[in-house]
Amino acid sequence: HESNNYGNDYSKHEENHGQQPIPLTYLVGVVRNAVEITSIDFMVGLACNNWMPIHIFIVAGKGGEEFAHNFEKAVMKKKSTGDIRYKCGTLNILKEPSELSKIQNRIDRIAYLRDFQREHLRLLLKSGHDNDIVIVADLDLHIFPPIEKLAYEVSRMRLLHENDVLCSSGLMHRPYGYYDLYATVLYPDTFLYPISLRMKNKSWEGEDLSLVRSNDEFGEVTSWDILDYLEREKEIRSRQEKGKDTDEVERNPSRKLPSKLPKDKSVTSEDSYHSKSYFTYTEPSTAVPVRSCFGGLAIYSASTYLEPTCRYTLEENDPNASRLLKYANRDDRRPCEHVVFHDCLLRDADKPRSIAIMPNMNTFWNDFTPPLDRLISDSKQDSLITFFNQREQGDKLTSKNGYHILKINSDGHLVIESCELQNRSCWHVK
Repeated sequence: HESNNYGNDYSKHEENHGQQPIPLTYLVGVVRNAVEITSIDFMVGLACNNWMPIHIFIVAGKGGEEFAHNFEKAVMKKKSTGDIRYKCGTLNILKEPSELSKIQNRIDRIAYLRDFQREHLRLLLKSGHDNDIVIVADLDLHIFPPIEKLAYEVSRMRLLHENDVLCSSGLMHRPYGYYDLYATVLYPDTFLYPISLRMKNKSWEGEDLSLVRSNDEFGEVTSWDILDYLEREKEIRSRQEKGKDTDEVERNPSRKLPSKLPKDKSVTSEDSYHSKSYFTYTEPSTAVPVRSCFGGLAIYSASTYLEPTCRYTLEENDPNASRLLKYANRDDRRPCEHVVFHDCLLRDADKPRSIAIMPNMNTFWNDFTPPLDRLISDSKQDSLITFFNQREQGDKLTSKNGYHILKINSDGHLVIESCELQNRSCWHVK
């Protein structure tokens, strides 16, 4: 067990001095080799931000010592800039248990590590605060949400308790769209994962097939369509606050805003240093309620994340195991560990919980920097991806015989040009 402390150990409260415990925020994640983590600058930015101390807790198979050294160097570099007002959060690295090698299934291994991490996090938070927060993240993401956005949502959860779990909307590029289909189940019970890739290779009654991604990723329902759905749901919640779409809410109660804001008032949070007011919330959250989600990063109230009756691991003797296998994929023959954990949280009638996706809290799973002056042929199929604000001077896609050209014109429209081969005069159709 390696533990590196780069500031006050906020997990130990000096209550004998009459001080109020400070709510803690932890970023946690599991990784096979800590040296391969490329997000050190982001993690240092979290630990040393000026809104709240965020502590880092990693379970790693190897490379923990080298990562801790690199992390410390990055902290010292950031401190040398003079941008840090307060002491940074702590870094804790725990080596993965040796018995993990006995588990062959990929999902079972991940679930085991997450449960292992939860048990050790309990020790760090045992003297904690009712408003402690846990941010669970995949540490190999290409881009994380902005630190200020995370601080905003953490403070909101701590202050308003609108949601117990708030997931990011994971985005991918080529093809563009919503990424984390395997972890996402919409209300009332729609699993986004393609039917042909499910272990049982079938859908069920009540599942909205218009939101299940097609077997062909460029087919009738794409990941982009699912992203559009989340954006539409966000807009419905925004309009609902203004007194519109009440009929739609009556038809679909899951669209009701879980607002905890006083009517016609705003609420202002203080940062965790109690030094000043920082975030002001004037409108209800537009997060989209779901049965399960992740997106590469999710914010939990600590009491929800550490719920002792729930686990990521799906045991064979679990009475819900046969039911949950409908969410299993073909390759792993297991449901996603997030689906298992969230299903358990929602079954507890004595502790009603809200799980939601925040459409504008985005992670990026791969390189998402689109060229602004190029057309990109994106698959073996007849498909083309274009980007907003592309310039007419961008590349053109020309057919092999030279008679047809695809390009963006000066009005921003995708056009097909048909050309006479001899004199190259062209005409186009939108």
